[in-house]
Amino acid sequence: MNILLISDTHGDTELIKKVIQKHKNIDLILHAGDSQLPPFLMSDILTVKGNCDYEDYPIFRDLFIEGFKIHIEHGHRIKISDLMFLENNDFDIVIFGHTHCVKTLQTANEKYFFNPGSLVRPRDSSKGSYIILTLKNKTINYEIYRINIDY
Repeated sequence: MNILLISDTHGDTELIKKVIQKHKNIDLILHAGDSQLPPFLMSDILTVKGNCDYEDYPIFRDLFIEGFKIHIEHGHRIKISDLMFLENNDFDIVIFGHTHCVKTLQTANEKYFFNPGSLVRPRDSSKGSYIILTLKNKTINYEIYRINIDY
């Protein structure tokens, strides 16, 4: 399964559309908050509520996909580092946003943490970012993409 991970798009529907059109093999889109878009525009995207969202999105989502337990939340209400070291954290993958900086981490206990950064307001580069996560045959692969935000 190919999953598009995006976050912190802050109302930019055109850039979201461009990224989706670029990747025709996407099975699922997960948005880690701060879409600043109403639910009817996010109907094909599983999203969580960020600190800049006023819509009634869930604070977090727990999903079970391809045998992996996935937790997604924006990251402004909890220190993601706290999840990394909890012994009772049974998530295989944690997806978060908020920092506008792309980040990936695999811990010693085989847990993965992904922040796709921001498509429109990156703080770690002059280019927006997102991640394509591939879950297949109990393996986790990912690729970080950088895009020019001038369009």
